[in-house]
Amino acid sequence: MDEFYLNRLCSGVEYKQPSIDTVLKIAVHNENDWLVDAKSLFKAAGYDLEEMCDDLLEDIPLELLHHYQEQGMSETEMVIAYTRFREAESEDAMSEPRNTEENSSYEPETIAAHHDGEEWTEEELETIRKFKEFIKSQRI
Repeated sequence: MDEFYLNRLCSGVEYKQPSIDTVLKIAVHNENDWLVDAKSLFKAAGYDLEEMCDDLLEDIPLELLHHYQEQGMSETEMVIAYTRFREAESEDAMSEPRNTEENSSYEPETIAAHHDGEEWTEEELETIRKFKEFIKSQRI
């Protein structure tokens, strides 16, 4: 979201009514919902969230909707929770892949220095570490 637009909107300089999506994004990222809840944000933007909930709830998969209902969530809370879920899903889809062979910088911190119940001393483990480094140094 454009920070400049958001500042104009919040300071009252922007006179055009924000879109429902914009208000929903603000509500989702509102860390002060104890002070200003989603319903109040929508009302301040000129929308009646209770009237819009039916349309917004249609996008939520039925199984997830039942889960939200079991949690005792209000319709407004369901809409906000689903929007947060979709944003997280979208951000995850756009992030770099994790632990793929081409793009993995994962280096295990443990050494598999066990065999048939044998115990290794610290000196032997150090020798194994040095040998491991030697093998790595031979890579071209």
